[in-house]
Amino acid sequence: MLRSELVSQVQAMLIQSKRFVCLCHSNPDGDAIGALLGMGLLLERHMPEKETLFFCKDKSPDTFSYLSSVHRIQHDPLILDGDAVIILDVAEPKLTGLHETHPMLFDPATSSINIDHHPTNINFATLNIINPD
Repeated sequence: MLRSELVSQVQAMLIQSKRFVCLCHSNPDGDAIGALLGMGLLLERHMPEKETLFFCKDKSPDTFSYLSSVHRIQHDPLILDGDAVIILDVAEPKLTGLHETHPMLFDPATSSINIDHHPTNINFATLNIINPD
């Protein structure tokens, strides 16, 4: 169960952000693509006044081409001041393949939320929602 304090912090970060940058790990599999699209579409539905961007370093496998929003996944994240970075299905920054080319995504000064299920997660984001169960 999530602590109410963490939920309040996530809510405040999302409300204060100007734009959402959602990203998953490189060489994406089904849970990465599903988490990325699911979170991005959820944010768009509940905060339609804010722009939501979908990113993955690598192209989605053709197996997932039937997903209606998979074509929206971009491959070069541009982060701007005021963005919230939502990192999905990632236990540590290097798994995104962006830690060297886009270190600002993982900088402590960047507002970030990491949502993951891996027990090896290193809690690298500003806010971490990790549930290995």
